[in-house]
Amino acid sequence: MEEVMFSSYGALIPVAVITSLVAVPLGLMYLIYPKSILQLYLKYHPCLVGGFTAKSVTVGDHIISYLERPSVAGGQDEITVVMFHGFTSSKNANVNMARHFPSNWRVIFPDLPAHGDSSYVPNSDYSVDGMVDKLYEVTYHYHMYP
Repeated sequence: MEEVMFSSYGALIPVAVITSLVAVPLGLMYLIYPKSILQLYLKYHPCLVGGFTAKSVTVGDHIISYLERPSVAGGQDEITVVMFHGFTSSKNANVNMARHFPSNWRVIFPDLPAHGDSSYVPNSDYSVDGMVDKLYEVTYHYHMYP
């Protein structure tokens, strides 16, 4: 009986070795390059978690990056929600909130100009009024205008 238990533990040795070969390098990478690991997580987390697709649109001189989750309804029953992040954040900040939205909502999270993956254009107007103008152009692109 004891031999059977010993042989079953012997089968775990290759699993432990393989786990160690994977976990140790990943742990070292995190210790050496924590910023890079975090950036990769933030870049791909929305697409893995919420069914979002990373896209971009050109508005004036800026390339505005955004995440979009399409509606399952489409057509007349579709509701489009565009959510903007704060001045010190990025489009990824709202992704966890989107899982609570109904599936018939089309959800769009754009990056503000010069934030996240959106482009920075030197000598552009990044004042509050300038941002509002650019955000209006983004919503116009999504056919959200009044």
